[in-house]
Amino acid sequence: MMRRTVTRLLAPTATALGLLAAAALPLAAQADAGATTSHRAGSGAKLKADYHFDGNLKSSVSGAPRLRNVGIGNVFHRDRVPGEGRTKVLKFPNGSGLKVHTKGLIPSSHYSVVMQFRLATAGTDEYARILNPTLPADDNDNGLYLYNNYLDLYDVTGFEGTEGTVTPEKYVEVAFTRNTDGKIRVYANGEPDIKHADADSQAVIQNHLLRFFVDNSNDETSKGAVSRIRLYNDALTAKKVKRIYQQGH
Repeated sequence: MMRRTVTRLLAPTATALGLLAAAALPLAAQADAGATTSHRAGSGAKLKADYHFDGNLKSSVSGAPRLRNVGIGNVFHRDRVPGEGRTKVLKFPNGSGLKVHTKGLIPSSHYSVVMQFRLATAGTDEYARILNPTLPADDNDNGLYLYNNYLDLYDVTGFEGTEGTVTPEKYVEVAFTRNTDGKIRVYANGEPDIKHADADSQAVIQNHLLRFFVDNSNDETSKGAVSRIRLYNDALTAKKVKRIYQQGH
């Protein structure tokens, strides 16, 4: 397993970030930018897909595509989930997960993902990928991970969240947002956890494909379960993320 270097570097200035992000945007994201109206963070974020895993991979929001299984062994299972009580979830083995095609659903360069899940790797000195906007188009390690008992956003180097936010086999609600300026915010259970300036556009969705809980050839994954995934078409504000968590997930 590759060992990563972690850092808490200050973000670039807004002017520098804007210039770098514009130059680095993949073609798919540039097309999205031209086809959608630019919003301030959270001003236009609307729910576009909501997956409850109630015995199927359909969204409760009409018009959204189904999630698709990646790997084998995913099964529906009843579990007790905070804010939801005893409900159906999707259990996945190590190495398996989900994907969704985002073309026409959410922009590639500004969006939000809110997901409630648990991973067996929590509490161990191992990485487990949670969210992956670039694979398989760009086979790299960049993305959102769990490491030990905290979240880690990896982009050439690691940007660590707060230790102790994730407990082994306990559900956590994680929100990941990226706005049009490339500013990434990650939240754990409604609270701000990671800030990052995505100057190299590594959180821009490539080939209109988002993958959850699956990795590349490094196999940095974990078995676990997911009870809900929501997709929004812009960056949610911190206030909205907290409200979503407080309203029972």
